[in-house]
This record gives sequence, structure tokens and C-alpha cells, in this order.
Amino acid sequence: MFDKNNINGYKLDKTIYNKENDINIYLLTHEKTEAKIVLMDASDINRSFNIAFRTPVRNSKGIPHILEHSVLCGSEKYDVKDPFIELVKGSLNTFLNAMTGNDVTFYPVASTNEKDFKNLVDVYLDSVFFPKCKTDKKIFMQEGWHYEIKNNELNVNGIVLNEMRGDLSSESSIINYNVLENLYKGTNNEYVSGGDPKEIINLSYEEFCKFHDDYYNPTNSIIYFYGDLNMNEMLIYLDKEYLSKFEKREVAKYDMPLDFEKDRVTPSYYNVEKKEEKQTHIAINYILDYKRSTLYHLVIKMLDYMLFASDSAIIKEKFI
Repeated sequence: MFDKNNINGYKLDKTIYNKENDINIYLLTHEKTEAKIVLMDASDINRSFNIAFRTPVRNSKGIPHILEHSVLCGSEKYDVKDPFIELVKGSLNTFLNAMTGNDVTFYPVASTNEKDFKNLVDVYLDSVFFPKCKTDKKIFMQEGWHYEIKNNELNVNGIVLNEMRGDLSSESSIINYNVLENLYKGTNNEYVSGGDPKEIINLSYEEFCKFHDDYYNPTNSIIYFYGDLNMNEMLIYLDKEYLSKFEKREVAKYDMPLDFEKDRVTPSYYNVEKKEEKQTHIAINYILDYKRSTLYHLVIKMLDYMLFASDSAIIKEKFI
């Protein structure tokens, strides 16, 4: 439930009723920090929360990915080695994860138990705003990269480093990143947001901490609550425990070009040696006009499915 007449510290920007799902949606702004809040007032007991930060990258060092892992390794209030693992084992969550995209990082949780849900929300908020990794370099080294000596040899290891080594071991991943690099020159999409192993080892702890300072603040966030909740109570808690401790601040601008070359086409080639067999992968890619309508993009997805993606796709059948 939500009483829109009792929202001290917030401004109600918009109200939307979703008839299909019978949900009242409220868009608010936190007055002190200008954090964006989305309340989805539904009768669903599977209560959900998400905080997302805009995290554009300017290189392939994997900073947002390493930070996503690191902030869940303890915080000021929850000073344990790995609260994320403890939550996985001990909470009643129905969903618990964190995800890094090309220009955004998400921290979603859900639970059907209200007390457990509130605990999950508190752990996540304290983790993203006051993480222990800002004062403990060992967490950065564990999750990002570090040197170690094994069998008298100097090696480089790290959880994200090894994860991305695996991700970039397949031909499809390599050519996909190659496509993005060539097609989106001049934007954050040309970089590997998860991190290129060759670049991850160049990331410094100081650069890592500065990224958190620059982007992990309420002004640069969107916070979601969904389900059968006392939304006013959650807003009071959010302001008192976290948002009120911050000030509004200037956030680094997102410098993606407003216009792409309309006819930019990028052929990408990748050769791979497999025993005695030599395979060549070829991808031809086009920039679409992103200013077009939602219907336009839906039609493009339908065409992609009919021509290439489905098992009975026309072009796929011709190749087979």
C-alpha cells in the first residue's frame, strides 16, 4: 500500500496504472539527492527490490564487473567475509544476484517473507553504499586480480579475471566483442564491460576506488520496490538509513554520440585454429536508427527471428 499524501523528503513525479497486471506505479524523486525511486504497489507477496547505477566504461579493465563482485564482500554494517554467500545459504530469498551490463550495474533481490526481504534490502544497500572493499585492498585483489607464485612460477589470478578468461575462450564471445568494438567506436559499448583479461591486470586499486566514488551515489541511481509492502515505511527507512547521509552531486556525463553514421556497416573476421582444421567466422553488422519507434524495433526483432534465429529461419535453412 502507498499513501501519496505522506511522502516527506520525496517528490511524486508521476503515477501510472498498469491495467494488465493491476499495478499502481509511482515515480518519485528523493529531494535531497535526486535519487529516482520506482514503487510498484502490487498484491504479490514475492516482494522485490533492485538498485541500479549507471556505470559507463572508458576501457576494458572490467571495473564495474569487479566492483559488482567486491561490494558484496562485506560492508560497514555487515563486516563478515562474504555476506552474499551467507545470504544464499541462510535467507529465504526467491532471487538474489547482481549483474553488470555495458552501462549499468544491477543489484536485485526478492523474497516472499517480509522480514527476510527487509533484511536482504538492508544488506544490499549497505554493501553498495558503504562497501568494505574501499578500505580493504585484499578484496579487490581477490575479486579482481593479483600475483601469486605456484610451482616456482609467477601467475596472475582473480575471480573476475578467471571468469572473463572463460568467457573469452569461445569463438562466439570473441567475435561478439569484436563486433561491438568496431560498430560502436567512440562509445562505452566498444569496450568489454566485464573486462578483457589482457586489460584487467592494468587496473589499479586507486582507479577502482575512484570509480565507486564517481558512480555509486544516490544521484546516479534508480531504486525499485515491488509487491505487497508498506511503501511509505520503506521510503522512511530508505531516507533515514541511507539517502539522507549523502548530498546531491554532479554525475559524470554520458558522452555517447547523439548520431551514428546511418549506413555504418562493419564486417568482422575471426580465424581460429582447431587441430588440423581452420575455421573462419564472418559477421556483417548494421547500425539501426535507435530514434525510431518501439514498434520499429519490435519489427526488426521479428525479422531477425524469422530470417536467422529460429530453427526454421529462412536464411539458416539455406545455409544448412
